[in-house]
Amino acid sequence: DSKKAEQISKDAQALQNDFSMTPYAGRAALFAARALHQAKQNEAAEKQLHWAMAEAKEPAIKQMAAIEIAGLQIERNALDDAKKTLEAINDKGFDGLKNTMLGDIYIAKKKK
Repeated sequence: DSKKAEQISKDAQALQNDFSMTPYAGRAALFAARALHQAKQNEAAEKQLHWAMAEAKEPAIKQMAAIEIAGLQIERNALDDAKKTLEAINDKGFDGLKNTMLGDIYIAKKKK
């Protein structure tokens, strides 16, 4: 629900402000983004994800944030932005998800 998502977001923001040097801040940003997305607050979710992509201490969290951002971009039909976001993913461990989403973008563009 929206109230829970906002509280989770506030808690994540506190971690980002006070403990940004720990891995927990990036993880909290991902968690908050998912809660915000479920509450249909996609703009706020994307803001959390951009923070994680730029500031998270764990490389895998940065890659997961990029995947999630691209998903939100695809949802709002910003296909070129999603493609750019996905192309920034450079961890081979995420190639499967990345390529699946690039395929989704290709198919969506063909349908236009």
